[in-house]
Amino acid sequence: GNVRELGNVVRRLALLGEDPRPRVLSQLEALLAIAPQHSFSPPTLEPPPAGYASRQAKPAPRRRLRNPAKVSEEELQAALKAHGYRMRKTAEALGLSRIGLYRRLEASPNARKAADLDLPEIENAVAAVDGDLEAAALSLRVSLMGLKRRINTLRRPSR
Repeated sequence: GNVRELGNVVRRLALLGEDPRPRVLSQLEALLAIAPQHSFSPPTLEPPPAGYASRQAKPAPRRRLRNPAKVSEEELQAALKAHGYRMRKTAEALGLSRIGLYRRLEASPNARKAADLDLPEIENAVAAVDGDLEAAALSLRVSLMGLKRRINTLRRPSR
């Protein structure tokens, strides 16, 4: 910050056509006079207290993810319903990565995607639950985030 400020002062003085050296030197000397004197000796390190290594956080062991193809259709549908069609929670419950869950959903003949919904179907579902989008997403069997994205896409004027 201070170096940038000093550079700005030099630029302004140069633009005014003055020789900036005398002024810069006097400002630099003034700054150095009021700056606290620092000792630059390296800090001394004390050994850690006994038992320190055992108290340090250990990284969580990486869990082994399942193969998406090994998840049955019934298990997939039950997990989606149990977790309110929330992808992260469903993926965790099934032992899949989110990408693995999306791949499994692509292969599923029964999985619904919010992107496939049309506006009248969404409007009917939202009206049936008095405007509650979360309840509408559950009745449509899609994620709330996916439903919100689909609504935004359908509301955008076509180009």
